[in-house]
Amino acid sequence: MDFQPDLIVVLDLGKSRLKIIYQIPTQGKVKALFIEPGIAELSSEEVRHLQPSRTAAPEDDAWLILPNNQAMAVGFLAETRFAPRCDTKEAKYKIVSGALRYLTAIGAIAQREKEALADYKGFASIGTDNTAKYLRIHTTLLLPYLEMPNASSLRSELTGIAPQPIQFNFRGQDYTHLSVPDYFKLNILAEGAGQLTLRGTQLSESEFSQKNILVLVMGQYNVTAMLYQRGQCVKIESPALGFHNLVSFVLEKTALDASIIRHNQLTEAIYYGRDDRRLLQALLIGKVEKEEHIQQLTKEMVCVVEEAFKTYWNSTANWLKTMLGPNLVTLDEVLVGGGASVAFKEEIEKLFVSAKVIWGGGIKREIAQTFGLKLNDPTINRLVDAYGVFKRVSQTYQPGINKVTANSAKNSSS
Repeated sequence: MDFQPDLIVVLDLGKSRLKIIYQIPTQGKVKALFIEPGIAELSSEEVRHLQPSRTAAPEDDAWLILPNNQAMAVGFLAETRFAPRCDTKEAKYKIVSGALRYLTAIGAIAQREKEALADYKGFASIGTDNTAKYLRIHTTLLLPYLEMPNASSLRSELTGIAPQPIQFNFRGQDYTHLSVPDYFKLNILAEGAGQLTLRGTQLSESEFSQKNILVLVMGQYNVTAMLYQRGQCVKIESPALGFHNLVSFVLEKTALDASIIRHNQLTEAIYYGRDDRRLLQALLIGKVEKEEHIQQLTKEMVCVVEEAFKTYWNSTANWLKTMLGPNLVTLDEVLVGGGASVAFKEEIEKLFVSAKVIWGGGIKREIAQTFGLKLNDPTINRLVDAYGVFKRVSQTYQPGINKVTANSAKNSSS
């Protein structure tokens, strides 16, 4: 194979957090990072006063200047320092957000791995010495199913009709991203592709073609179900039944003010609140003075959260039953992914009692060991889609290295 990447990147462009899995092949280690969804436009004056934090990770202190000189804060920085004008749903910046978040990820990786990538010096941007090299990148972007019609536009943003270098500034450092085929390979896939790829490697072609398989992705803003029969997709639906509906239910029935609570903090408090009410109680600090009132309101919130989970699951289950119809009882396997899914593990397995429900792509232990996670960490299901795609891509370039990694994981799990 002529193209040998210096960096392999898979980005899951979900609407909760950007999930990134990457590898520098010469280093071998597979790594992950996350970037919150917030985006805030910056003035030139604000950019002049920004200085990279010495203690924060680049992805948590992310701002960049795009080729059109538009300056943006992204992720945690946008959601904290520039919270009053931060857009977490990307409504205003929908056109630029895909490319913006990709370049943010590349900039963060470059600065996290500055020693391993030292030879590339801003990817050979103007002003570097003659020994600097351009970075060869293989990128795969995973889009929510409903955004796949925008894939061609996103590709054009990153490659152009006639590929041109993309020059951008990340945290004060200039970078040049080459988009010509010799230096940039770009794939854009729909969410669920990684889970399906993993299962395809675990089954023979004849086995796969004989199974009725449902791919279920429970995300922040959408729940996507893809039904596969005879080896092909026969039905897809992706309604706006994501976890944000559950969060909205809680906000409507409690005294919580979403305008003063960071989006991810609110979502995580509600997600884990049934098991740890202290997270819900923390949302009231500074809003309620008397301790007895905090305790009472927390108790009420716990009840509302319980009700919200039941209501949310009932609506999701009813949609799945309608969507699947008679196929519900003929399913052989259900491949489950998405961060919200783990919270409904018992309900999902009860609904699909006649099928084999597969969590974490069937390789939860491998994902947990790769990224240092506990087996019950819901992050595994958030990463499974991107990891499935990453395995396929990396094995294309490094079959030997991946064979050793797979054997090591197998030995450690036995």
